[in-house]
Amino acid sequence: MNPSGPSSINVPPSRPSQPMSIPARTSLPIVAPGYTTAALTDKISAVVLRKMPKWWYPAFGAAFALLNLFLVSVGWLFIKGIGIWGINVPVAWGRL
Repeated sequence: MNPSGPSSINVPPSRPSQPMSIPARTSLPIVAPGYTTAALTDKISAVVLRKMPKWWYPAFGAAFALLNLFLVSVGWLFIKGIGIWGINVPVAWGRL
């Protein structure tokens, strides 16, 4: 065998011979003393499950109407083209 060939290269092992030590967990508990996970779940879900305020329905209706106006405008733009913007001069098409 040739000592200078590829077999003479010292390749470190893929795993260390001694496993690394994992430090002890020193974090604080997630749930405070005196509470259970069920009580925590009830407090968080109470925020989401409460009744909607009365102003929410008109605000949602207005937002939905604006969304529909946007969708109709984009659809009209795709059907008719950018000529609906008034840019229909063939030589200077980018000027307003």
